[in-house]
Amino acid sequence: MFGRKREGREAKERPPFNPRSRVSLYAMGGLYLGYLLYQLVGPYLGEAGTAPSVPTLLLGILVLGGGMAALFYLAWKMYQMPVPVEDETALPEESPSDGEKDGGADDGEPG
Repeated sequence: MFGRKREGREAKERPPFNPRSRVSLYAMGGLYLGYLLYQLVGPYLGEAGTAPSVPTLLLGILVLGGGMAALFYLAWKMYQMPVPVEDETALPEESPSDGEKDGGADDGEPG
């Protein structure tokens, strides 16, 4: 309970984390901040309703617009990064010391 491992049970294998999922989360957060910004500015754009005071409007534009821009910037930078590819089927490279284990008798020269 509470995250402790129990004796005798193996931990379940989790699939590898996909870094693109964080990009989509940041983009959705940016869209939500854009929606909140639109709701704040909406009464000034001609919609019916009570409009917030000008200092509240400016502070909201600064906070929500800045947060939205920062999230979209982070999402774009993360999206442009290449996804790391792990190839489990690749054979390990042969090191030069592996050929010297047999004493160097098979060096191709007669003698």
